[in-house]
Amino acid sequence: MSRIYLIRTLTVMGRMSISAAREALQAIDDQGLQVNGLCDVVNEALFGQGPGLDGTPDGSETALRVDRFVDGLGWAVAPDSAGRRTLVQVFSALERLAGQADVTALRPYADLAARLARLETDMLPRSIDSPAQAGEAMATAVLLEVALSSLRRMAREHMTTSTEGLPSA
Repeated sequence: MSRIYLIRTLTVMGRMSISAAREALQAIDDQGLQVNGLCDVVNEALFGQGPGLDGTPDGSETALRVDRFVDGLGWAVAPDSAGRRTLVQVFSALERLAGQADVTALRPYADLAARLARLETDMLPRSIDSPAQAGEAMATAVLLEVALSSLRRMAREHMTTSTEGLPSA
């Protein structure tokens, strides 16, 4: 895979900022980056790009509820991970919009996400032996993220436009 194609994949398909793509490329060039480190880089590049709507701080009640939820899943997720920060920002925004939001309502999503993550990690190499292989693995991770979002959006479109998805009267 050419470097230009990788950059276009990250910035166009993955919608990464130029600075996030630059950091991702630097991580690829670092020798010794393994799959878990690569996934951390992808998550940070895709979801760690600045504060959310209100910059909800660590230690807030929302952050504590999200932490308890994630910890209750039994997942090994760093306290400062981009995914955790994003989930705190999402729930903070939902609370501002609706007055309250129950993070535990996401349990079915979490269960499905775990199953999807297993499928995705099975598509990634077990180890990375070169920057080229790291680039391919990163592009795969980003493209699978985009594919999942596209499938979910199409399913939602189907459910909202067909009689299958409409509530019964």
